[in-house]
Amino acid sequence: MMIIGMILYKKGIITGQKDKAYYKKIFLICFPLGIFISSVGLYRSYESGWNGIWVMNIGHYYNYIASLLMAIAYLALIMLWSQSDMLVKLKTRLKAAGRMAFTNYILSSVICITIFYGHGLGLFGRLDRLEQVFVDAHAGVGCHVREGRGADETRD
Repeated sequence: MMIIGMILYKKGIITGQKDKAYYKKIFLICFPLGIFISSVGLYRSYESGWNGIWVMNIGHYYNYIASLLMAIAYLALIMLWSQSDMLVKLKTRLKAAGRMAFTNYILSSVICITIFYGHGLGLFGRLDRLEQVFVDAHAGVGCHVREGRGADETRD
């Protein structure tokens, strides 16, 4: 997957260097194809009675290929949105969050380690899913920096 991402970056697909027609074409090819392959895999899984050996071996590849195609389709959709004039304020906020991604990662890791491990509050295995989502959302929101660049990011 990382190699595919590097190829998409080198070709200028992830960076938004292609025109809108290119991204529309990518979306219109990858999205229906991904849905079709995923549907075939789902049908075959039901047909096999969700046999564990089949689902975890051959059946897994349907989802793998479909997920890759769907991810590329969603990437094309995001690139189309980035080139449009829709939701400009949201784009500005997402750009700021992207510029401080490493800081968000480090701070949310420190917060969650403090909450869940024994040298902190020791709540590992004690929170249900909804409480975990609440903790995770607050850990991510807790590292917002106004100027849009975190303390751990490299300076230009």
